[in-house]
Amino acid sequence: MWQRLGMLVLLVGWLALTMACGNSAPPATAGPPTTVVLTVAPLSAQDMILAARSEIKGAVALYKDGKTDAAYEAAASVYLNRFESLEGDLNKADKTAVPAIEEDFKGLRDGIKAGKAQADIETIATRLDASLARAAGLLAH
Repeated sequence: MWQRLGMLVLLVGWLALTMACGNSAPPATAGPPTTVVLTVAPLSAQDMILAARSEIKGAVALYKDGKTDAAYEAAASVYLNRFESLEGDLNKADKTAVPAIEEDFKGLRDGIKAGKAQADIETIATRLDASLARAAGLLAH
């Protein structure tokens, strides 16, 4: 999944660059089209967790700014795009870690949706951050 996402990002960047440079059509004297193959390395578990921790803070900031829907979507996205793919390896390292982290992710999403106080959201996010830091340590071994 991450390889496809990385390729999509590179393709969008290439298209933006092509459009910014003006004429996107090849010159009339151009030869046959060239195929370019891009390889994108997937993020390591450590990088995924680091990104998740940062994006959770972003979701909390959105909530603080009153952007409840965006905060909810950001929190849901962190789980789906950063944590879910790590569950198998994390379960092998510690079977109790995944359910606890999933519960905190759910608590964060539910708290945002319910309009809980900012302090409550921050408490859940802090607990989730600590759980993810512990998960990073478990996956480092």
